[in-house]
Amino acid sequence: MGMTKKKLIGKCPVCSGELYISELSCRECEVKIQGDFDIPLFSRLDDKEREFIVLFLRSRGSLRDVQRQLALSYPTVRNRLDALLAKMGIITSRPSDEEIADVLDRLEHGEVSAEDAIKMIRGQEEAQDREGTASAAEARAKDHEAEIRKVEAKIADKLAEIRRQEKELTKREKKRKPKS
Repeated sequence: MGMTKKKLIGKCPVCSGELYISELSCRECEVKIQGDFDIPLFSRLDDKEREFIVLFLRSRGSLRDVQRQLALSYPTVRNRLDALLAKMGIITSRPSDEEIADVLDRLEHGEVSAEDAIKMIRGQEEAQDREGTASAAEARAKDHEAEIRKVEAKIADKLAEIRRQEKELTKREKKRKPKS
């Protein structure tokens, strides 16, 4: 009778703690190696997450194809992929477009300064970076610099637009006032 293969799990079923492998064995010569080995990255994912990755790979990385096959919205599929990448430590979660839009709206309404808006968006990423190791945070920080520059450019554009609107309002006010 052959051995039944069991599926490797990444979380403790009792306390949900991280599991590790303590022994490796050779089926041929029965050598056993003991130690503290990490569980492979994909084994840390649940079945649903692994199925998503397989579907993504079958779709050759096309989120539109994944969206059609799962009958989900594109943002939902993109958020699932981002969450998986973050869980795997490949990227940190970045502020969503909605979070960025909210900060830009607050900037436009004068609730926050441009500097504060930049800090708010960067602060979300920096808080997430602190959760990882220092070297991983450095690598992610480099990857996110381009994203941050884009957000800063959006904020600067919004600020310029607000200033232009303020100038137009000032001109209109001057035209309305009768000269004495």
